[in-house]
Amino acid sequence: MNGSTGASGRTGARLAAVIAVLATAAGCAGPAEAGYDFVVAEACAQYDECGAYADVYGGAVIDVEYEADGWAAVCGDPAQPVSTVLRDRELGTPGDEGYVLETC
Repeated sequence: MNGSTGASGRTGARLAAVIAVLATAAGCAGPAEAGYDFVVAEACAQYDECGAYADVYGGAVIDVEYEADGWAAVCGDPAQPVSTVLRDRELGTPGDEGYVLETC
């Protein structure tokens, strides 16, 4: 399993841990082959890549978008991952100037 086996040789599944990867779907046939339980994709709607992640991870895709333009269309797209959020690029906290956190 790519990346999910620790130094002790135990996988996250055997330890009841959830293993994620940030933004990779290339060349994998599914989560088991990828070695991760889910993926965090960045701007997959903006770059029209969400389908590639869904092909590998099914519904186990979290998409983080950073562009507010077209946000309603992103949320209205039935092919968009259910877990989609709009964030500010600085990943600020509530009260910070420019803070953005919206979900579909």
